[in-house]
Amino acid sequence: MRNNIRAILRENPVPFLGVIGLLSGAVLRFAMARPDSADIVWLIVLVVGGAPTILKTIQKMLKGNFAADVVAMLAIITAVLMHEMTIQGIMPSPVYSGMKSFNSQVAQ
Repeated sequence: MRNNIRAILRENPVPFLGVIGLLSGAVLRFAMARPDSADIVWLIVLVVGGAPTILKTIQKMLKGNFAADVVAMLAIITAVLMHEMTIQGIMPSPVYSGMKSFNSQVAQ
């Protein structure tokens, strides 16, 4: 079981790092009263976590494959453009990455 979890984290670090970033931002915002620092952490989580999703989705779209990936991509892009550093703006990236990781593990 322990090796299985390590393998999942090694293959798909984005969901794990996204959760760490979300929690770090929450601590900064609410426990330390540093909303400016929290917004920076959340922006980094959004960009770093969302970039792979956006790139993969664009590759799929160029091949003619349109799916729910497009909605996740649009949510991530819109959150960055609108400076929406709240839970609603940040969640699509780690949730989508985690869903993809889970689906790939179930398929094996």
